[in-house]
Amino acid sequence: APEISNSAKAPFAPQRLAASTDRALRICFALQASLEAAYASVPALGKALNIDAHAVSVFVEAELRASVLFQVSKLAQMAMQQAKVAAGLPLWTTISAGTGYGRCMFCTALSESWSKSLPAEGAVIFCDEANGDEEIPNLVRGVVVGRDLPVLSHLALRARQLGTVFACTSEFELYSKLRSNVQNGNGVRLTIEASGGARVETISDSELASKSVKEDKGKSTTEAKKTSDPPKLGELSLDGDQVLNAIDI
Repeated sequence: APEISNSAKAPFAPQRLAASTDRALRICFALQASLEAAYASVPALGKALNIDAHAVSVFVEAELRASVLFQVSKLAQMAMQQAKVAAGLPLWTTISAGTGYGRCMFCTALSESWSKSLPAEGAVIFCDEANGDEEIPNLVRGVVVGRDLPVLSHLALRARQLGTVFACTSEFELYSKLRSNVQNGNGVRLTIEASGGARVETISDSELASKSVKEDKGKSTTEAKKTSDPPKLGELSLDGDQVLNAIDI
C-alpha cells in the first residue's frame, strides 16, 4: 500500500511487512523440505528404471517450479525487498542461514570456482555474479553474491541441501562494503542471519584449522548415520542394487 512508508498512517508497517514476508519465506522453505522428503525415493526409482540421471536429479526442482509455492516465494521476496527499503533495512536476502569457515576467495562469477583450486580448509566465496543455475563445489562453506537471486532457484536449493551458508543482495555497494572487510586468501568467518544480516570477520589460521576439523568430523558422523539407517520399506537398496520387499515374512 502507498501508506507503508508513512509512519503517521501506519506505524511500523514496513517492519511488520518485512517480518510477515520473512515468515512466509520460511514456510516456503519448510514446504520445499517436505517436498524433497516426499520424493526421497525418486533417485532410487530412477536408477531401477534406467531413467536419465539428469532428469532424475532435477525432478523435485521441476515439481517445485511448477507449483504455486514457487510463485508465492517470488511474490514474498519482492514484498520483503520493498518493505526493507521502506524500513531502511539492509537489502540482504538470506538463502541459507548459519556460520561458515574457510579461506576467502574472490570471483567474478560463481562458475569460476570450479576452475580454481579450493583450499582444503574450505572456501568462502565472494562473487559479483551468479545466474542461479550453478552447482556448488563440495569445499565451499559459504557464498556471498552481489546480485539478488530467487530463494527457490536451483542454486538456492543446492545451498540449503548442502548446508552452505549463502546470502545475496541487489545492492552492489552493500556487497562491496562487506567484501572490503576481508582479503583474498585469509581465513574468515561468514555469518548469515535468518533475519537478513550478513557479517564477515578475519580469523587466525589455527582457529580455521580447528573449525575445519570439527566440520569434517560432523560430516563424517552424518554420513555414517545415513549409511547405518535402515532402508525404508519398498525402497531401492543402492548397495545391493535390488528392490527390498515391502513386507518381510
